[in-house]
Amino acid sequence: MGNALINGKISPFTMQVTNELNALLSLIDDPDTEVYESVSGKLLDYGKPIIPNLEYLWENQPDEKVQERIEGIIRKLQLAELAAELVAWRDAGCQDLLTGALLVSKYDQPDLTFDSTLDAIESLRKNIWLELNNFLTPLEQAKVMSNLIYQYFQLKGNQLRGSEPDDFFLFKVIRRKQGNSLTNALLYQALSQQLNVDAALVAFPHVYMLAFYSSSMMDQAAYPPERASIQFFVDPVTGKAYTQQDVEMFFKRLNIEPAARFFSPLSNQEIISKLLQEAAMYFREINSDCPKAKELFYLYDVVMENIPTEKNERL
Repeated sequence: MGNALINGKISPFTMQVTNELNALLSLIDDPDTEVYESVSGKLLDYGKPIIPNLEYLWENQPDEKVQERIEGIIRKLQLAELAAELVAWRDAGCQDLLTGALLVSKYDQPDLTFDSTLDAIESLRKNIWLELNNFLTPLEQAKVMSNLIYQYFQLKGNQLRGSEPDDFFLFKVIRRKQGNSLTNALLYQALSQQLNVDAALVAFPHVYMLAFYSSSMMDQAAYPPERASIQFFVDPVTGKAYTQQDVEMFFKRLNIEPAARFFSPLSNQEIISKLLQEAAMYFREINSDCPKAKELFYLYDVVMENIPTEKNERL
């Protein structure tokens, strides 16, 4: 193992340092744009292990423009690492919804560890589990869950159009006890999955809801098959339950035909892709050229398998 020589100083990091790496680090401040682009590309090939070296270089670099270059390289390395983690989650079958959501949270805090967030969610799950039993109806189950999530845990919610940036990142939702209709619904669904409650997240126009299901079929003449087993809906912003008739009125007010796709449960992959997409659209609305929007759309494409992830060509 070696130490990286940076501006005459020894970097105390344990990554295997080569002459090439030292040379590349020394060329980050080259005024020639073509030289810098070549250097940047080669540094990206080293991957996440060189981030401490870059951070040390940043701390010892007085030139703000060079610091910006270093920050850009670090950001691309972090995004590449996150994209790889999302691919691994996706290729493993998107089995754990909370893991997918916390990976999205790493976009906001790259060094995030999941333990404290998962511990808080597990504590909430245990409290709900103690109140549930096999004799409760779906509506009674929903009342128990909503009471503990929104009253005991005191989760608050915003509609998507009233979201704050922190509302999209689950670790901050748990810490602040505030999310939006999508992140609150995601948490509600994850708890439902763990507790074997027949509830699933569905996407209405600009709104996300929890649909509670029954094994007995409802009147097929009244509703198409996609809605036939849905007993009622829960608003993830407030925890309030709504009937099928309430939902019909919602669609009438919007003058939208209630298409079958609005009542199909979203898969874990679809939920995480929508989380990335909604966050990207939020930042794009603030600034059409916002780099965060571009990065989040890139991660959305990664989750949806729209692009290869070997190179950050869209970033």
